[in-house]
Amino acid sequence: MDSLQQIKLTQYMKNQKETSSSIARSISSLNNDLSAALEHQAYARKNPDLVIDDGLLAVIGLGVDQLLAQYDEADLKRIDLLAVKSGTMAVDELIAKYNIDLIAYSNALI
Repeated sequence: MDSLQQIKLTQYMKNQKETSSSIARSISSLNNDLSAALEHQAYARKNPDLVIDDGLLAVIGLGVDQLLAQYDEADLKRIDLLAVKSGTMAVDELIAKYNIDLIAYSNALI
């Protein structure tokens, strides 16, 4: 391995580790936030204090729908990540689907 390759490998490993750590923090935060959202839904739907009317419940529902659509987008990326890892999705298919520029990524490693 030449020195340029070594620099790129070192930077790649650093990037990969930082990304993994960032994803782990995000997942932890998401799990906490989803627990709170579940609590909100239980309260709104059970309505123990009789403070949620049908109109407010509909507005809350729209907000949940928007959040779930964003979650679906992230989940599709998770599914594709697993598919590439397992070999059920070709790397070239992933590159095309997400418009990944490997030349730009490679150049950014130095």
